[in-house]
Amino acid sequence: MINIAYIVLTYDEPELLRRVAKALEYGNDRIFVHVDKKSDISQFVKAVGNLKNVTFIKDRVDVYWGGFNSIVATMNLYRDVLQDKVRYDRIILLQGKDYPLYSPTYLHSFFEERMTEEFCKAKNITKSDNPHDYMKCFGYWSLDGKRTLAKKLFNKVLSFFNTKVKIKYRRGCYVVGGVIWNMY
Repeated sequence: MINIAYIVLTYDEPELLRRVAKALEYGNDRIFVHVDKKSDISQFVKAVGNLKNVTFIKDRVDVYWGGFNSIVATMNLYRDVLQDKVRYDRIILLQGKDYPLYSPTYLHSFFEERMTEEFCKAKNITKSDNPHDYMKCFGYWSLDGKRTLAKKLFNKVLSFFNTKVKIKYRRGCYVVGGVIWNMY
């Protein structure tokens, strides 16, 4: 039998998290949860009660829509899954309002029949002709943090310079916690 780790990014709806966790209870499967640092985690802990298949990660970050911290939060979830004592054969990402359409029995059967297949898609944006891809790699990306009028205007101006003029503000990598993640 395979083991599945579900990773969940959430910021609201603690009761929905409880229902998802209950629906996915199966064998050694676990649900690793990142609750946005701006949210009160105690509501989520209370909602899942004594469900044994839920683990809340400790390394939480403030997540803003479209911001890089959603990637940081996801990487923190992956790290905790990989450091867990159980070896997981699959990791499935769920976000805030996602709810499983299939039972854990069906999911296990599906993945056991496809042990050698991967279900992940990536795109090399450093070689893309799309100016928005170019901006994400070499431009300035500032969607994390509060959305003030000044910041919105700043983003519009930067977007113009990034996509039309193609000014390189950075070297095509992200630095997270002192670790350089190259984009090419």
